[in-house]
Amino acid sequence: TVGLFNLKFKTNADYDWLIRVFRSSTTCTWFDRIISLFSLGGMHGQNPTLLAQEHKSVRLQYMSKTKLFFGDIISRVKHRWHRHFMAYPLGAATLTSMPSLTNANDLKKTSVDICIATYKRPELLKKLLTSLSVQSNINTANVRIIIIDNDNEKSAEGTVKSFFSDKKLTYIYDVQPQKNISLTRNKALEYATADYVAFIDDDEWAANDWLSILLATSQTYNADVVFGLVTPVFPKDAPNWVSSGEFFKQQGTKTGDLRQYGASNNTLIRVSEKIKPLLHFDANFGLTGGEDTDLFYRLYLNGAKLISCQEAVVFDSIPNERMTINWLIKRSLRVGQVYAKILNKDKPLYKIIIFFIHRFTYLLLACIVFIFTLIMGKARWVRALCKIMTNAGQLSTLFTNKLYQEYK
Repeated sequence: TVGLFNLKFKTNADYDWLIRVFRSSTTCTWFDRIISLFSLGGMHGQNPTLLAQEHKSVRLQYMSKTKLFFGDIISRVKHRWHRHFMAYPLGAATLTSMPSLTNANDLKKTSVDICIATYKRPELLKKLLTSLSVQSNINTANVRIIIIDNDNEKSAEGTVKSFFSDKKLTYIYDVQPQKNISLTRNKALEYATADYVAFIDDDEWAANDWLSILLATSQTYNADVVFGLVTPVFPKDAPNWVSSGEFFKQQGTKTGDLRQYGASNNTLIRVSEKIKPLLHFDANFGLTGGEDTDLFYRLYLNGAKLISCQEAVVFDSIPNERMTINWLIKRSLRVGQVYAKILNKDKPLYKIIIFFIHRFTYLLLACIVFIFTLIMGKARWVRALCKIMTNAGQLSTLFTNKLYQEYK
């Protein structure tokens, strides 16, 4: 029997779960239509259109409770396999159409503060600022660039003043002397007053339509946070195993995919009254990294809608010192530690025990995979080694509070 059901979801997690069950179940025929991406009326005010869109119409075959139960188990196995052993995790609900730019006039009325934390990268910072100064479909009068220097010697001051000397762009330059990426980004947020806040790193540069596409995506999908695509750029003499191993490639998501967390190196945040009190980075992650994961996961838990956008592109310059096995495994260890620290916060004991069993199992599997990859080329065995370090890092948080400080 085929039936039509109107479903209302209270949390993002409920929606994500149902999507995974439907996708994995062999009894599911097809989605008739997802009226819109999932939105929470509480986060978006009392807009009657958005509130009406909380109802999803889904056409599927009749599922017994038994089939639904086993469909959930299958989906969880697939999800965890892809997350830990494949190049990318399974996505949530997806609408893959390109964000519409028909509301270009609205975009030009929208104010944006672009926040940049910088530390001793004057040449790369200049390249970034140049890319921001030529953004298309944007009224530059409504855009302000906030640069916070984390070097107490103000190494970026000369570059910033020289660049803006002949530009009609509004900017703020200030110094946050304590070496801590969280405090530096928080300093930028202290100056932010715009409708939207964008984050981009000082070793990146943006495509000409970067900002307009982020804004259009946020409006098209009614999203609180939009994560753009970061494309790595390697030097000409980069080892082949580095590029083929895809160590710097982002997880494979599609435009409109729902997210639970992400990075701040290509991000747009809609500063609503609900989000504003939560908009700060935890200084405890200031030397380890992961402060962005912590922030966005907190936003997600408080009902914010986070999505991906593959058309809003920035380019990331990969230096030679990062293209080493030593750096990659240390980064993997740190990522695992931070991930576990954030996602296990305030979890009850039984969930911590389940987490330990899962991580220990994945660690053993990764070790077995590593042995086989030794004859499959350097890229494969280094990638497997990184998986070992990631799982080891997650397990280590159960026995110590000390995290690897990558930015010390």
